[in-house]
Amino acid sequence: MTNLSLLSALRHSLVPLLLAPVLGCGASADPLPAAFAPEHGAKARLAPSIDVDDDDGIFVSPAGDDDDEGSRDAPVRSFSRAVLIANGRGHRLTLCAGVFTEPLALTNENGADAYTVKGGAACQGNSSGPSIVRTTGMPALEVFAVAGPTRLSNIVFEHPDAASPGESAVAAHVAFVDAITFTDVTLRAGRGMDGLAGTTQLLSPCDLPLDPRLPTHVGLEGLGARVPGRMSTVWTPEPGQDGGLLRFARSSRCVEPSVLAGMGGAGGGASIALLAQVTHVTFVRSTLEAHDSGSGGSGGAAQAPSCDPLSQKSCEVLDIGGGGGGAGGLSASVLHRQALFDIDDASKLLFGKGGAGGKGGLGSRWLNGTAGISGLATTMLSADDFPPEEVVGDDDAPSM
Repeated sequence: MTNLSLLSALRHSLVPLLLAPVLGCGASADPLPAAFAPEHGAKARLAPSIDVDDDDGIFVSPAGDDDDEGSRDAPVRSFSRAVLIANGRGHRLTLCAGVFTEPLALTNENGADAYTVKGGAACQGNSSGPSIVRTTGMPALEVFAVAGPTRLSNIVFEHPDAASPGESAVAAHVAFVDAITFTDVTLRAGRGMDGLAGTTQLLSPCDLPLDPRLPTHVGLEGLGARVPGRMSTVWTPEPGQDGGLLRFARSSRCVEPSVLAGMGGAGGGASIALLAQVTHVTFVRSTLEAHDSGSGGSGGAAQAPSCDPLSQKSCEVLDIGGGGGGAGGLSASVLHRQALFDIDDASKLLFGKGGAGGKGGLGSRWLNGTAGISGLATTMLSADDFPPEEVVGDDDAPSM
């Protein structure tokens, strides 16, 4: 199943899965192991290779062929083909040594209520070694709506550094799974990408009628980003607010030239090893490694119209807002909602630096944009800790 199909299925399956009795309290287990701040360029250990039996389910190899039967000597190539065959043969998969570029997606499609997936096997006469699932643009592992126990061992799931502005790196996404166990598994997320800086937006104040009692606002006033507040397949820091025009009714004149207000900077991308929703996760001798997240983009600067001495209208003094800075991205080993965790002492939770908030854009007079909030850096964080309506920088800020 593709990543888009998983997300579509998620929206249609929330109610029945929320009733699963094993997922009642939604609190994280204590105590958690200490966080290890990784040095620059530090690498978590690779999952060891293993020996497996020939009857250990369907074998899949980067050098396999989907027309083959899925045996050790004739493995299939794609995870989608392997899962389809395995659903009729015990829901067991064995990954051969090598690098896979397709995400591993495990769902309850075709009646699968549990999975066992092992990595590091020797296949097609080749030696054993690490099995690495490395994807870009989406998590390397997606496990969704599996009712029975799911076990993964001896595999590295990796999302390299993000490549697009504001993109996040998420190694694994687990949602609505009764119980999942990672043994000798590495979940590694690369760096999040910085958000784009704000540009400018064209405003035409002459198009609005004057109210003699109130100041005239066009757009907002360059307020900064809010605290990130929603859970999705990626952590999405909010952009800064756009700048606007503030013109008091002290004059009936209107500026003929259009003005340019600063637009908000975009949020920086996150780095998250595991995104977990409504599930119970166990880690045994496993490593969760997040890296630095992206910084928020700076707000755009406002540009006042040029003054023409021969036209009093174009010389009217205006207050034009700069753009707000975007929020910095989050760096976290785990971001979760309503999840339980059991973590042994041999497992490690690593994280990098949170992204800096973007600088506020320069406005005319006093309407400078506000800087965006910096992203957090932590081992485990609940998405419920961040109210979506909390405002940073101005208690009287309008709602978005």
